[in-house]
Amino acid sequence: MILYLPGFSLKNKDELKSISAALISDGNEVISHEWRHWADGTAPWDVPIEISLIKEKMNNQQIDLVIAKSLGTYVAANILWEKLIDPGKIIFLGVPVCDLSEDEKELMQLVIRRVKDKITFVHNSLDPKGTIEDLNFMLLNIDHDIRIKESDTHQYDYPEDILSIINE
Repeated sequence: MILYLPGFSLKNKDELKSISAALISDGNEVISHEWRHWADGTAPWDVPIEISLIKEKMNNQQIDLVIAKSLGTYVAANILWEKLIDPGKIIFLGVPVCDLSEDEKELMQLVIRRVKDKITFVHNSLDPKGTIEDLNFMLLNIDHDIRIKESDTHQYDYPEDILSIINE
């Protein structure tokens, strides 16, 4: 089972659908989470509530792979930190380095150290939420596998790359 956690903005819904469809077409079962504020624009961003909703969707199913984009990577890091899942593989798309507080970066670093042999990063070279240099600086002294895409956007609709990583 794959758990997919998208980016924060409603603009990520199309990307979620595209990647989820590619994963399903490839024969995978996918739990795709949609943030509360996507349906209710007044719902506050609350990571513990989102994690609770994600746990309900997982319904004690074994999660073999986590794919997370942007602030979804931070939510995934919290889920991994709490040891709610122990996937064999993790793919982080576009870690929003510039949007994370120092405490959030520290949690990300602790989690990444713990799962460093399972995680692959896909990152746009000039992502406005944090360039490849920003990500490499955050991951300083942590062995990591990064697939760099030449782009200056925060869009990560890369189903072929994701499938390639999954099938490695």
